[in-house]
Amino acid sequence: MTTIEMTDQATPGIESVHKAYRRANNPFSEFRVITYDFEYISKDGERPDPVCMVWHDWETDEFHRVWCDELQRLKEPPFPVDESTLLLTYYGGAELSCHQVLGWQHPENLIDCHVEFRNRTNGLKVPCGNSLLGAMIYYGIPTMAGGMKEAMRELILGGALE
Repeated sequence: MTTIEMTDQATPGIESVHKAYRRANNPFSEFRVITYDFEYISKDGERPDPVCMVWHDWETDEFHRVWCDELQRLKEPPFPVDESTLLLTYYGGAELSCHQVLGWQHPENLIDCHVEFRNRTNGLKVPCGNSLLGAMIYYGIPTMAGGMKEAMRELILGGALE
C-alpha cells in the first residue's frame, strides 16, 4: 500500500495566496488545478533519479509529499493528468523527465511557469534571477528563504538521502 504524506504546513504566507486564488476571477475554473515539483538527483549523462515529489491541490488546499521508495512503486501520478486537470510547474522539462523515468503518462494540460516568466521578463532586469524563488519574489509571492531551499537541494544533490 502506498503512503502519501499529507501536510497542512504550507510555506508561511501561502494562505494568503490561496485566499486570493479563491476570490479571483479564476480563468481556469473548468480545470482541477495542481501545482507540483520534483526534487531529484541528476548525474551527468544519466536520467534523473526522483527523490521527492510535492504537490498542492488548489481546490482542496491540500499539500502532499511522496518520497523516493513510494514514488518508485506508483504506476501513475497520484493526481489526474487527463484533460480535466491543469498542472502548473516551474521548469516543466524537469518534471516531465521524472514522469518519463517513472513510466508515468505525461499531462494533457501543463503550464510551465518558467517559460511564462521568461516570456514576460525577457529584456528586463530581474533582481533575484529567473529561478522559481526569483520569480516568486518578483511577483511578491511568499516563499521560503532562498538559503533553506538551497540547503535542501544540496542535501538531495549530495546524495544524503540515498
